[in-house]
Parts: sequence; structure tokens; C-alpha cells
Amino acid sequence: MYTVAQLIGGVWGAGGAGGELVVRDPADGRPVSTVPVATADEVGKAVEAARGVAPGWAATDPAERAAALHRAADAVQA
Repeated sequence: MYTVAQLIGGVWGAGGAGGELVVRDPADGRPVSTVPVATADEVGKAVEAARGVAPGWAATDPAERAAALHRAADAVQA
């Protein structure tokens, strides 16, 4: 089973002080993943971190942003 961690401000962590959610395969109901349930504080920290980097991302050349998103998609697929 795959366990998901939270990424806040470029730092991976277990997070999920709000608990854990088990994701189940809809075909047979077996558990396939667990994900942290973020608290309001954890969500606030994630939003603050995102707002802090948004200006830099917006100023990044569109081709460079596209390349970064393609790399992320490739990593997810792998």
C-alpha cells in the first residue's frame, strides 16, 4: 500500500494531524493508499507557502513552467 506525505514549503512531512484517510479501490474495496487529513493550521501553512512562491512562479518563462510541469507529471507517472 502506498502512503502519501504532505509537502508544505518544499518540506516533505507526514502531516495529517487531522488523522488519516484510507483510499480504497472502487472495484474491490481493497485499500490502496493512505493520505493525511490536514488540519486548518496545516492548510494555512500550505497556503502561506504557496503565496510566498507565487510571484516567482508567475515571473518564470512559460516554457520553463511547462517543462517543470512535464517533469512533475513524469515523476508522478513513474
